[in-house]
Amino acid sequence: MVSLKILVLNSNAIFLDGLKSRIPKDWHLVTISPYSEEALLKVVGDIDVIVGTRASARLINSAEKLKMIQTIGTGADGIDVDAASERSVVVCSAVGLNAVPVAEHAMALLLSLAKNITGLDRRIRSEGWPRLPSKLLRGKTLGIVGLGSIGVEVAKRARAFDMRILAVKRNASEELRVNLGLEFLGGQEALPRIMEESDFIVLSIVLTPETRNMIGEKELRLMKKSAYLVNVSRGGVVDEEALIRVLKEGSIAGAGLDVFRVEPVSLDNPLLKLGNVVLTPHVAGGGGVELMDERADFIVGNIVKLASGERPEKVVDPKLKYVTE
Repeated sequence: MVSLKILVLNSNAIFLDGLKSRIPKDWHLVTISPYSEEALLKVVGDIDVIVGTRASARLINSAEKLKMIQTIGTGADGIDVDAASERSVVVCSAVGLNAVPVAEHAMALLLSLAKNITGLDRRIRSEGWPRLPSKLLRGKTLGIVGLGSIGVEVAKRARAFDMRILAVKRNASEELRVNLGLEFLGGQEALPRIMEESDFIVLSIVLTPETRNMIGEKELRLMKKSAYLVNVSRGGVVDEEALIRVLKEGSIAGAGLDVFRVEPVSLDNPLLKLGNVVLTPHVAGGGGVELMDERADFIVGNIVKLASGERPEKVVDPKLKYVTE
C-alpha cells in the first residue's frame, strides 16, 4: 500500500485525533487553521488526498498529485466535481453517516414550530407566563422531499408521531413505500401534490444543478397557509427571497431552517428578523462526539481502499453530482 499525504480541511481536534490514530504510520496529515485559498495553494502541490467540504477548480488544478477528494458530509456542492473529473480525481461522499443526526434535527425544528417553543421561550423571559397556540403532530401530513438516507430516517421518526407521510424520490419504488409505511411515494412530478397536501414539509435533498431553486415561489405558494417548511439540506434548493416574501405575507405559517443560501448567514438577512422562523447555523449533521469515530473509520477506510488499488465507496457521479450507488 502506497504512502499518502492527506490535507484535512477541518479544525475539529477530536476529528483530527480520530484520523491520526487510524492512518498508517508512514502517512502524513497536513492541517492549516485558519486557512484561506491562498494558504492552501502553497501546500497542495504534493497532496494526494483532500478531506473536506470545499475544493475549488483552482485548488484541484494546483494539486499535481491529487487522487481523491473525500467529503466529510453528504453533499459535494462545495467541490468543483467537473474540475476533479477532468483530472481523473475521484470525489467521494460520506452520505448516510449523518442521516440520524440530521433527521433528529429536522424533527426538533418541526416540533419547535408546532409547539411554538422559541416563541414561548422568548416571551416567558419578558412577559412572565405567556400562552401561544400549538399544534398536534398526530394525524398531520408530513411531506418529505428527498427520500434518501436522511429522508428515510425522518419518515421512521414521523411514524412514531402517527403522522400521515407523503414523499418524493427520484427513483420511487412501491417496496420502499410499503417498508416505510408511507401513504404515498412518487417521483419528482409529484412535488406539487406534496406541497399542496402537507402540513409540514421537510427538505432533505442534495444540492445539484437539477435541484437548485427547486422550491421556488410557485411551489411555496402551493402550500397551505397553516403549513411549515423545514430545510435541513442546502440553502440553495430554496429560492430564499421568495421564502422571505411568503413568510412576511403569512402565506405559510413558518419555517425551520438549518441552512441558508449564503453561509455564515449575514446579520442583515431578513430571515433573522422574522418571528415565524426557527433558525440554526448549519449544525444538523454534526452529531457531536458520538459520530466522530464512525466518521473517521469510514474516511480512513475509504482512503485505504484507494491506496490499495480498490474502488472507494460512495463515489460521486461526475455528471449527476451525487452518489448513485
